[in-house]
Amino acid sequence: MARPARRLSLPGPERRRRALIGSPVALLLASGLLASCSSQAASLGNQACGYVSRAVRLRNDAASAGSSLRATALRDSAQHDLELAAPIAAQAAGADPTWQALAANLEQINRLPTSLVLPAIRADCEALTSPGG
Repeated sequence: MARPARRLSLPGPERRRRALIGSPVALLLASGLLASCSSQAASLGNQACGYVSRAVRLRNDAASAGSSLRATALRDSAQHDLELAAPIAAQAAGADPTWQALAANLEQINRLPTSLVLPAIRADCEALTSPGG
């Protein structure tokens, strides 16, 4: 019968040295992954805020539309853009909690009048996408 191979263990100091070398490498890899998540979150958040900006423009255009039919169409388009922004902001919030306020406010668009929620959503996007924000 063949004997199982003996596992050679490293002496105590060598084992500690390798553990100490492995720790910074693991830390660098982890920080790289976090930076990647944050970058992805920012990209998603900016995409959501693009929809929000378009919705704000459409709502402003609706306020000055010549006909009620045109105003309704513009408000509907704005609502649709906000509905598109909501899941994207939720993904951003999942990757980086900085985007949670925007995602939470966008969740309210089907529960509350858009005119009440839109100022908060707009402020979230302005704060998050402005330089230094």
